[in-house]
Amino acid sequence: MYRSRSHSVSGSLSSFLVNQVYANKAIIGVDGFSPSAGLTTPILEEAETTRAMIEHTVGTVIVVAAANKIGVVSNFKTVGLDQVDVLVTDEKGGEIVKQMEIPEGLAIQIATT
Repeated sequence: MYRSRSHSVSGSLSSFLVNQVYANKAIIGVDGFSPSAGLTTPILEEAETTRAMIEHTVGTVIVVAAANKIGVVSNFKTVGLDQVDVLVTDEKGGEIVKQMEIPEGLAIQIATT
């Protein structure tokens, strides 16, 4: 499935291909980032593909989520926050995350323009 908004491909074929390689770093965009639900997306196939990417990353898993994604729970869970190493967000997102209980060791980096 091609998602024009994010220029991404997901589904069984992309999950199959991802399962054939191991990456030393994954940079993941998400629709939802929540301590209770983890990383979420409204599209099942995207959750499956992103989960496969994270499971096949032997190094750092980086999630990019602006403030409007922090605290959001979408339809399908990808993984829990315990599988994320770094969250990159904006200043407002950083302030929101400070109020949350996130896993110890999850680094927060604020992106500036």
